[in-house]
Amino acid sequence: MKKIGILTFHYADNYGAVLQAYALRRVINVLPDCVAEIINFVPKEFTYSLYKNDIKSRQLLCGKRKKFEDFLQKTCGISSPMISKVEGNQYDYYCVGSDQVWNIMLGDVEFFLPHLDENAIRISYAASIGMSSEKVYEYKDLFEKHVSKFKEISLREQAHVDFIQTVCHKECQCVLDPTLLLKTEDYSAIITEDHVKNKPFILFFWLFHDDNLMKGIEFVNTLSRKYGLPIVHTVADAKSYMFNMDYGNVFYEGVDYFLWYIKNASFVVTNSYHATLFSMQFKTPFYTFLVDKMSSRMNTLSKKFGICDRMVNSYINPGKLDDNIDFGYIEERLIVERDKSIDFLKAALDVKI
Repeated sequence: MKKIGILTFHYADNYGAVLQAYALRRVINVLPDCVAEIINFVPKEFTYSLYKNDIKSRQLLCGKRKKFEDFLQKTCGISSPMISKVEGNQYDYYCVGSDQVWNIMLGDVEFFLPHLDENAIRISYAASIGMSSEKVYEYKDLFEKHVSKFKEISLREQAHVDFIQTVCHKECQCVLDPTLLLKTEDYSAIITEDHVKNKPFILFFWLFHDDNLMKGIEFVNTLSRKYGLPIVHTVADAKSYMFNMDYGNVFYEGVDYFLWYIKNASFVVTNSYHATLFSMQFKTPFYTFLVDKMSSRMNTLSKKFGICDRMVNSYINPGKLDDNIDFGYIEERLIVERDKSIDFLKAALDVKI
């Protein structure tokens, strides 16, 4: 039995980060003779920002953190103990990804596996660089030194495939985010069975306060007025008057409720990459606000699945708002891309087919 260690951003209080880790481990575990666990690596500099908040917010954030920790422990196969350096050669394969593990502006050099034994087998799955094409060349020496040691390399965004192939002199593929490797029914076991809301609603899932927040609120309010639907949102400090028909703040909910809200919403309005992916997965009509730092991943997604018209960055005339998404085409593309992505994993892990 091959033992695979997955190195990723599992420790963030972020639904997408946790769910991509869950999905990748689950997919690898169903491959013949493979067993995976998530390496419990947490950077030394990673600290929770709870103490920057008032007491009430601190308590709520601690509650949310516990929900994430419970989910990880129950479903994600985390190694023990927690470590701050990945070294030696404890696994048959080390798999880095997914998420922005190679965004050196956010991450840690440990995601390049610089301290492993020379004979350790390294692969990446849907690793994301998350920097502009110009910025990433400032770090080309780092990539050439470490990523060139990887046996097989795949990225989540097409934009940096040529960079890796040129700098590291290795073949590189663009593959799906791990969350899309699972089918809709695969998530049933981790979605809450509670009937959280008893009437139709729009989910406004916003990741952070940015320059587009007020544009997003104006947009979702327009959608709400057109369809007569209340709004569930994730703006933790929102005032009730900000949203047309405010139906509750769900910022502090756990992973199981996050999935329930996306699956059961009449619409999703978001600036989140993974909220977009799960809207596609659950066939929930959506609009995604484009953010500059997300442009490469959204461009890859839009082109693969034909959803350019669901990407917005400003007000849209109410008459042009609709729920007309060709989910049949998206599903067809998902089947093709899913097979290609799993074939990459099989080859990278030397799985005999």
